[in-house]
Amino acid sequence: MKKDRERREKLPNFFIVGAAKSGTTSLYHHLCQHLDVFMSPVKEPHYFSRDVGVRSFKADDTKSIFANLRGYIDFILKSRFYILNFEKYKRLFSNVKNEKAIGEASVSYLVSKVAAEEIYKFNPDAKIIIILRNPVKRAFSHWLMDLRIGHVSNPIIAE
Repeated sequence: MKKDRERREKLPNFFIVGAAKSGTTSLYHHLCQHLDVFMSPVKEPHYFSRDVGVRSFKADDTKSIFANLRGYIDFILKSRFYILNFEKYKRLFSNVKNEKAIGEASVSYLVSKVAAEEIYKFNPDAKIIIILRNPVKRAFSHWLMDLRIGHVSNPIIAE
């Protein structure tokens, strides 16, 4: 029991989970400024959402990316930085000093079917902060982002 606690001392004891465009990045940046909080230097390592399918992602998958909502969500999640190896995941927290709270934020944990169980196996005492947002406002915010970066050019309201 003591060995498990020592192993987790410099690893996450809380996770920020939430819908995309719901404020997870803002919360992450605010917590990065707190002296008693250490946040992973990679905001979204997605380590515990192993069912998202990043291993099978290929460049030619982009041809059918916008065919359905799930495809689009998968594309957004796959285009982020993924850490699949536990040793690499642990290295994210190698600079932890004496911070009381150690965390990371990955939006994929909200849609993953296995992340909650994986996080529980990793640390049954971990806290999870879930951020949700009005779905219409969230979708509009997401569309604005996509418009800004050139993923869409059509108006949001169909004629």
